[in-house]
Amino acid sequence: MRRPIPSGKLIERIRKLRALSASNDSSTEAERAAAQALRLMREHAVPQAALDAAAAEREDPLVARKSYIDGLRLVPIEERSGLYAQTAGWKRSLAVEVSHYFGLQCSYASGTAIFVLYGHSSDVEAAAELYGTCARQIDRLCAEHLRAKAEAAREKYGGAAPHYWTPGDARTEGTSFRDSAVAGLTSKFEELTEESASAHAEPHALVLSRRAKVADWVSKTYTFKKSSSAEGFGGSTDFCDAGYAAGRRLDLHDRRALDAPEREVRALEGA
Repeated sequence: MRRPIPSGKLIERIRKLRALSASNDSSTEAERAAAQALRLMREHAVPQAALDAAAAEREDPLVARKSYIDGLRLVPIEERSGLYAQTAGWKRSLAVEVSHYFGLQCSYASGTAIFVLYGHSSDVEAAAELYGTCARQIDRLCAEHLRAKAEAAREKYGGAAPHYWTPGDARTEGTSFRDSAVAGLTSKFEELTEESASAHAEPHALVLSRRAKVADWVSKTYTFKKSSSAEGFGGSTDFCDAGYAAGRRLDLHDRRALDAPEREVRALEGA
């Protein structure tokens, strides 16, 4: 027969008794507190693991962080650099995939750059950092690919290049590249998760338990509207393939991407 999970109030009472035992100058009082804590643990079958988990929970609590997709960064909303604005779809998609990779839940306000992360505080911070790392690399690789395409058009068509490679073409293909890069990164995340599950079964089980805990907390605390997903990517096959390949080869530990000056890809004249 399964024993009931000890309540939070009971665990907190045991923790306070233990703290009192450790900090009390009176040996009699300290022994009394320690004995009472031990009695409660035995009477209610509270394992040490439950106390350890509660301690970890206090150090790394579940949070709902209202964030903002600020250019190529995902920051707490109070740290946004400007007024509220819309954001590109690929940036929101990237935020969603990075959140899922860390076992977080997320929500966003349609048509805005507001993005909410739900999960353990340390995972939220790590997800925001990885978002910036990936967003900057995608932005840079897209700029390089657009520049190469523009140069190829100039070499092939000379002065007539603007008729064959317009600013509108650059915007369309740039969107295609970035969307596909996010898809490629998602594929990479899935492979990394599968590799972790097979190579490190026990730690992966703890990760799954942590994710389930977050999902359960969110489902009991918040209510969301259903979201819709994009139908697919526009643009040429060349840019879709190049973007997907770029997403697959992103360096998830590239600190240079975090230190690089933020910028957006802008179509140069004739690019």
